[in-house]
Amino acid sequence: MNRPSVLRSAEALYVLTVAALATTGAVRGTGWPYGVAIALTLPCGLAATVLVYGGYAALKGVGGLLLTATRADGSDAAWLTAATGTLDVALFTAAAVANVLLLERWRTQPGGRVPPWHHPHAARLPPMLIAWWVLVVAALGGNLAYWLRRAVPVRRAFSAEHPEEWAQMGSREQSFPGPEGNRILVWHTVTFILLIAVGGVGAAAIAGKF
Repeated sequence: MNRPSVLRSAEALYVLTVAALATTGAVRGTGWPYGVAIALTLPCGLAATVLVYGGYAALKGVGGLLLTATRADGSDAAWLTAATGTLDVALFTAAAVANVLLLERWRTQPGGRVPPWHHPHAARLPPMLIAWWVLVVAALGGNLAYWLRRAVPVRRAFSAEHPEEWAQMGSREQSFPGPEGNRILVWHTVTFILLIAVGGVGAAAIAGKF
C-alpha cells in the first residue's frame, strides 16, 4: 500500500473514531467520550465545543417555546435529547473533517513540512486581531455569567415551589428551570449568537476583508 493510501485510510479511521466517540457520548449520556473527542479534534474541536454549547441552548430555548423541553421527572424531553445528540455528533465529526482538510492543505503547500505555528507568515498575525478575539471570548464569558446570575432567583423560586420536580432534575435542567428559565435561556442564546457574529465581522474588518 503506497503512502497516499495509508494517509487516506488513517484520515478515515480518525474521522470514524471521533464520530464513534461522539455517538457513544450521545447514546449513553456520559461525558468522557466527549472529552476524548474534544482532545482528538483540537484545534477545530474548540469551535465545535462552543457550537455544542450554543446549540443546546438554542434548541432548548427556542424549541422550548413550541414543545415541552423537560419530562415530568425533570430530565430532557426525548426530542431535545435526540436533537442535541445528533448535533453533537455532527459538529465533532465536522471538526475532525476540518482538521483533516487543514492538514491536507498544510501538506500540499510549499514549505508545508514546517508546522503552521512555526511558519514565518504566522508572525504576521496582527496583534490587534488577537486582542479582538480575546475581547470576544471575554464578552462570551461575561454574557454567560450575566444570564446565569439572572437565573439564580428563578432557580430558587422554582426549587421552593416545585421541590419534588427540582430534586429529579439533572444539573443541566436546573440551570434554567421552568418557563421563566426558558425565556432567560432564549435571551442568552440570542446574545450568544450576536456576539459570535460580531466577533466574526470584527475579525474580518481588522484583517482587511471588508
